[in-house]
Amino acid sequence: MADIQWSLRTLWRWKWLLVALVLVSVAALGMRISFSEPVYRVELTLQITTPDRKEVQLLDQYRFASEQEEITLARNSLIEVVNSSEIYNQTITQLNLTGEDAAYTIEITPIQDTDFIHASVEAKNPDLAAKIINTHIDKAVNRFGELRAMTSTAAKDYFFDQLQLAEKDLRVAEAAFVDFRKTNRVSSLEDELKANQQILEELRFQRDQISADNATRNTKFLQRAEASNLEQGQLSRDDSNESRTERVRLDTLLQERKTRIEQLVALEPEFNLWSTNVQEARKTYQHLLEKYTEASLKEGLAKAVSFVQVVNPAQPPLSPIDNTTQIFMLTIAGSLGAAILLAFLLEYFFGAGQRGNMPFQASTPKASLERIQYNGNFNVYHAQPLQTKPNAKYPPPLSRPEQLDPLDQNARN
Repeated sequence: MADIQWSLRTLWRWKWLLVALVLVSVAALGMRISFSEPVYRVELTLQITTPDRKEVQLLDQYRFASEQEEITLARNSLIEVVNSSEIYNQTITQLNLTGEDAAYTIEITPIQDTDFIHASVEAKNPDLAAKIINTHIDKAVNRFGELRAMTSTAAKDYFFDQLQLAEKDLRVAEAAFVDFRKTNRVSSLEDELKANQQILEELRFQRDQISADNATRNTKFLQRAEASNLEQGQLSRDDSNESRTERVRLDTLLQERKTRIEQLVALEPEFNLWSTNVQEARKTYQHLLEKYTEASLKEGLAKAVSFVQVVNPAQPPLSPIDNTTQIFMLTIAGSLGAAILLAFLLEYFFGAGQRGNMPFQASTPKASLERIQYNGNFNVYHAQPLQTKPNAKYPPPLSRPEQLDPLDQNARN
């Protein structure tokens, strides 16, 4: 009680200091607000969901234990990207921000028990504030997608390099195979063999047909030999010469075709080797092309970040921030607290002599602050009123001989 009264006396003594410090703080704040430019605040809303993994089989390997775990991880990663210095520098460079405008800060506020995130920024120009938040979040989302796609991008680049080498090997194998076919005048060994076999059969048929015609003609001539004259005999000999010439020509063609077929059969192992090389090179190229396409698709899906949507883009605000009341209340509370602390410090250093004038001051005997054990019991001696002079109105305290003070007994001994 005495301490409370002393504190009240101290505050009352330094009341003008308290009032002056509060008034000066409020006046300084008012002047600062009156001369300062208005500040505009804009807000943007993001929504983070999970993609439908059933429709995108390529992403099955990235599944988490639960959708909520994935949302939490994506949200924390996105917030980290938004707060990165890289995104700030990109936004500042694109918008050509300078001075106080370049010192902006994005505030991220996740909404509890929802998949929404609020992002806000303050600026002295309403249009600039909207541009800053929209540009910053757009770059953050793009960068977030790039970070998610880094694995797929690395795989795509690797398959691209391997695909270039495979394409080069395929072109070399095809060129060598083409040179081999040109040199040996063969396009397709199987088709070439079939064509030559067919021609060979046709030539044989023609030769056999000529032989059969000559035999029939000779038989007729022999039957009419007696009735034939010299001209007829000469004609028979001429026909025989023509048939013989035709057979010779057919035999020559048959031999050529047989030789060609033998060459083709001899070229078959080498032809098959070159063909196998081309097929293997083409198979490797097709396999790498499929992997490259798959990696490109994964990269595109990761960069798209379709599960992060800007639900409510920032729009230029119509009025500046009006938090004057809150600022004044905080200023008054802070200045008052500082003034009270200063008053107690001044009282401690300069007002110590005034404490004797306090109306309530008591002194407590030492025995009242101690608990003395006597015969196994604790006896507490209560404080007695302070008496500077004997007074008949206040008799001395009653003595209790049954309760001896061990200190006094030790003194007598």
